[in-house]
Amino acid sequence: MSSSKQRRLFRVYPRKEAEETYRKACDGIKSVLFCDEDVAKYLLHAYGANVNKINDAYFGDEEKTKRRLGLLTEDEEREAEKTDVLKLALDVGKQRESRRGSRTRAKAKEQEEGDRIPCGICFEDCAVQELATAFCRAHPFCKECWGGYCDAKFQDGKAEILDVRCPDPGCEKRVSTEMILRSLGDAEKVEKYRKYELEHFVESNQSIKHCPAAGCDHFLILENKDGLSPDQIQSCECACGKEFCWNCQEDEHIPVRCETAKSWVAKNSSESENQNWILTFTKPCPKCSRPIEKNQGCMHMTCSQCRHDFCWMCLDPWGKHGERTGGYYSCNAFRVEDPSNPKKTSEKEREVNEKKRVARMSIERYSHYHERWIQHQESEKRARADLKILKEKKADQVGRNHGAGPGEMSFAILAQEQIIECRKLLKWTYAHAYYAYNEEDLKNDWKKTNPFTGTSKVMQQEKEFYEFVQGEAENRLEQLSGKMEKDLDDFYNFDYIDYAKGIEFKQQKEANGDQETAPELKTPLSKDNRPINFKGDRSSFQEFKRKVCELTSLTRTSFQSLSDEIHKGFGCVGEGTPPPSAMKDAGKTHRRSSNAMDLS
Repeated sequence: MSSSKQRRLFRVYPRKEAEETYRKACDGIKSVLFCDEDVAKYLLHAYGANVNKINDAYFGDEEKTKRRLGLLTEDEEREAEKTDVLKLALDVGKQRESRRGSRTRAKAKEQEEGDRIPCGICFEDCAVQELATAFCRAHPFCKECWGGYCDAKFQDGKAEILDVRCPDPGCEKRVSTEMILRSLGDAEKVEKYRKYELEHFVESNQSIKHCPAAGCDHFLILENKDGLSPDQIQSCECACGKEFCWNCQEDEHIPVRCETAKSWVAKNSSESENQNWILTFTKPCPKCSRPIEKNQGCMHMTCSQCRHDFCWMCLDPWGKHGERTGGYYSCNAFRVEDPSNPKKTSEKEREVNEKKRVARMSIERYSHYHERWIQHQESEKRARADLKILKEKKADQVGRNHGAGPGEMSFAILAQEQIIECRKLLKWTYAHAYYAYNEEDLKNDWKKTNPFTGTSKVMQQEKEFYEFVQGEAENRLEQLSGKMEKDLDDFYNFDYIDYAKGIEFKQQKEANGDQETAPELKTPLSKDNRPINFKGDRSSFQEFKRKVCELTSLTRTSFQSLSDEIHKGFGCVGEGTPPPSAMKDAGKTHRRSSNAMDLS
């Protein structure tokens, strides 16, 4: 499925609507399970907002579910009610004061505070009102320590602050949301905590995603009416214009898999190619083997580590190039390595040369695919800029020049949007080819499990067919781009006055007959001092529209076929699939027919 069709599977809504969805989900759990709001939130977060899983877990084994969430079971609740340390301490204080009889104001306050209890963190004796416990009601801590504890969890990130447990090492009971917010205190932190709750609900819900664009507060909900699996859905677009992959939330990378896209992006941004550069453009010191880069013109090299003098060209000691040995120019002659005489080339030199050869091939291969990936990425950016100009002024101007109605120029906008989508897809086909068809890595474990690889000969055949299909799609795209970039400009710059002058000039030439006997006529120029464009009449515009519509359809079909084949495992030869050689022959036939349909 194309990216444009996949985007129709989603609905974008703002944060307020997401908060309303979260609230309704909590209310639904509360009404079914007859629990408080905290328990409903814990269940939603723990079971991925899946109501069926929540009901199965809660009604299947309520005690096990509560222990997993850090809540008290019914038996633990009854026991905690009896052994509540803060309540017992307050009762003891009241009983002591009632026995004393008379009550001063200070004594009344002591009675209300009850016994002083040491905090479990700072060990300071505190009044009961200055202490609090988690759901366990067994381990009291002062408000100051609670504040520091919750703030530390807040600094540790979303996962920690949304799963705060009792600070006592042997206790795993939860801390209520109300106490967490009271301990955080700061309004900004409280707001961020609420934001964390919503984000966690969204992240745990497989049908909702938060837009990854910086500063965007929109959410996308999956309305998968086509019954696609999550692996089949790669493209979605937010109201802010951000296009990203639904699975990995990175930039859209249809048609390649998330793993391939991540590997390619990491390779482009990492320093992994530096080692290959060193092997390709440096030479090891013949004595200490340290890599050396030549930074001056003279061939006389001195190693900065071991001070060994040698020749950059042949790596022999510089002493052999002296006047006495006649060796000044001996390294300019080409010599073929004699395998029967290993003395001429040491094993170490052969190993170094092989590494350099492999490294150079690796860089050249990577540069080939990366250069084309970059070029199509830049073309995509330019196509987006052209689409903006087309929508803002060019479409209306062309329509006015040629009598097109308000909706008649929609074909040009659709064509430009198709160019953008195809540029995106085309650049990722080069990343796919880089990893799928690499003969140097056939021995790697990754290649053994890769469905695109086989024996070297079969893989080469598959690679050639892949490049043929890729080239056919790219050819269609270039034809369409040429029409939209060059021909559309001619219709945009069309001027009736200039066109009338040109027609008059043509008529004068026809009236004068043969050019040799006709009097000299001055060729008219447009008001911009350019040759007059004769492709601006209505019939030319209708022909241009027909060709653009046809090319748009052909381009869409070519790229959709390429994308679908890559998703299926392009190049895999299975039952009912013609061998690569037959597929190549069919491709040649198709190429002959497609050339006959060239619409440029």
